[in-house]
Amino acid sequence: MLNDGQDMQALGLEQQLESLFRSHPHKLYVVAIHAGPQRKQEYGTAGYIDFQGRGCKADLYSRFMIKELVPFLQQQYHLHFDKKAVAGFSLGGLSALDIVWNHPRDFQSVGIFSGSLWWRSRDR
Repeated sequence: MLNDGQDMQALGLEQQLESLFRSHPHKLYVVAIHAGPQRKQEYGTAGYIDFQGRGCKADLYSRFMIKELVPFLQQQYHLHFDKKAVAGFSLGGLSALDIVWNHPRDFQSVGIFSGSLWWRSRDR
């Protein structure tokens, strides 16, 4: 699972993945989830909103991934994952870390790129 899937094209991720598959053929599914207008509310840490109220829907986003998205992918596309990972950039990276940290039975790996690890409950 990749947070901020709307940035996939700008990052050239499709070309990078194609190159990876050519040089190292193996099964890998990348699900790039497009963030909507509620991105700053859905990304963050579930149960710990920041001092400006961001992340208030992070628990709902985590549940969406676990209870809706993964089962949908398994049923719709007949995918059976041996291991699942969540990755993201900035707030998406913080979200990925939080999801994997709090749901280690559901996700086994995390990718954090320039993660927004400054998250805090009060202003400095």
